[in-house]
Amino acid sequence: MHLHNGAVTIGPVRNLSQWLEHLPPELDAFVRLQEQGVPFEAAYAQCLAEQGQEFVDACEAAKRSKPLVTHDNLAELTALSQKGFARQPRELLALAQWSDHVSGFLVSCEPFR
Repeated sequence: MHLHNGAVTIGPVRNLSQWLEHLPPELDAFVRLQEQGVPFEAAYAQCLAEQGQEFVDACEAAKRSKPLVTHDNLAELTALSQKGFARQPRELLALAQWSDHVSGFLVSCEPFR
């Protein structure tokens, strides 16, 4: 994982949630609705009706920390990692964390010749 300070961290994919600032799980449904084209107000109202104060608290927490990924994104990155590790030659998940997004891609473990 490439960090803002230029450092690189290598570790197990199960620790992704510790390395990447992520939205509280209560906001995943809201993000999904937004990605489906539901207007902000309608998505907010639906999630508020379903989750109540937990949703409001999660919104406030997200405003303070400005995370770049959701729990859904973490699950997608984990699935990508598992897919790459099952291949021959194996591929490892590499992440780049930018100021406004996180990019994930697979990198071959086969040595260059």
